[in-house]
Amino acid sequence: MRTSGRLEPCKSETIEISFNSIKEHKFLETIKLEVEDVEGHNIKQDEKAIQIDAEAFNISLNETIVSELDFGAVRVGEPKELPLYLKN
Repeated sequence: MRTSGRLEPCKSETIEISFNSIKEHKFLETIKLEVEDVEGHNIKQDEKAIQIDAEAFNISLNETIVSELDFGAVRVGEPKELPLYLKN
């Protein structure tokens, strides 16, 4: 995972942030963007705070729903559809 890099003048860069949670929870975090020169002149800009807001939900299905779908006999290469309704 990269936490630093060089951005050339007048260029833009996409930063991807991944989110993964093992439990239901609301996350509110702050990351800081630090900008300084690469020539060694010790020129720094003020840090920029970036808010990261993420929420993980616990989704559970009603266990009384059909546990299998029976498509019956279907010919090879012939599509067949059955509706499946889920309610949250």
